[in-house]
Amino acid sequence: MRPPRSGHCRTCGACVQRLDHHCIWINSCVGQANHRSFLLTLGLFLVTSVYGMSLVLCSICPGQSVLTAAFYCPGVYSSFSTALCFTCVWYSAIITAGLFYLTVVQLLNISFNVTEREALLALRSGKGHWRLCGLVLVTGDHSLGFIHNWLQFLTMAQSSSPTTQTDLV
Repeated sequence: MRPPRSGHCRTCGACVQRLDHHCIWINSCVGQANHRSFLLTLGLFLVTSVYGMSLVLCSICPGQSVLTAAFYCPGVYSSFSTALCFTCVWYSAIITAGLFYLTVVQLLNISFNVTEREALLALRSGKGHWRLCGLVLVTGDHSLGFIHNWLQFLTMAQSSSPTTQTDLV
């Protein structure tokens, strides 16, 4: 018998409690056991990428604020290395924007106590409605209110099944 809110991942062939999605970047399902770690990883990626971009901009455009340097940095294309660094900052900004969007969607889903899998199933069946400019699909099935949803997320129990050691040989 399948536990409530669990799902079968077609990519890795596992049954995961409170399955959110299968992440290709970590090559694992995001569910009850690792959702908090996934959210923390997203936050750390955002912080380090913004910090790295600001370090590069401060070093190639000294004397300017980071925001000004991102849009106007005279002489940045005078040498190959500074031009390459400046271009990499813009590529990093594009990736960071995508990570920021993913983080916002995850935070909203947690706030409404809905997983990506549940949102997709509700979308297919016509159940649920869009909120916040289409950022989250609310099903209303499991929502306990903002504070209780976050408390439930932060206190989710780890998988109750004991882990077993397997031989790697």
